[in-house]
Amino acid sequence: MKSWEELNQRRNIELNLINLRRSASAVKIIVGGGTRGVAAGARAITSATLDEILRNHLEGEAMVQLAELDKEGFEPMVRIEQPGKDPVLYGNVTPERMQRIVEEHVMKGEVIKEWVLAS
Repeated sequence: MKSWEELNQRRNIELNLINLRRSASAVKIIVGGGTRGVAAGARAITSATLDEILRNHLEGEAMVQLAELDKEGFEPMVRIEQPGKDPVLYGNVTPERMQRIVEEHVMKGEVIKEWVLAS
């Protein structure tokens, strides 16, 4: 954190995310946060995802959470769950890839097929 303002922004996002967890219309971005996921960089992916949510003003539309994901060997992984659509699982995600996933999949609904493990 660089300033109190940034800390307050993060706090507000977290409070909004608590409300989003109860919302059926929210896009859920689930970062594989098991032992392997954390060792492979899940924390950096989570941070990059929160930055993208802020940058694109998606605070009321998308949420991030950590969870154990079923597959192994493709960490870090991210699952995107959009209302009315099948979940999509991305593997070998980097902060740079996460930026593209938010811009193309979360915002535009376009799945990035070359990174998909399962949908």
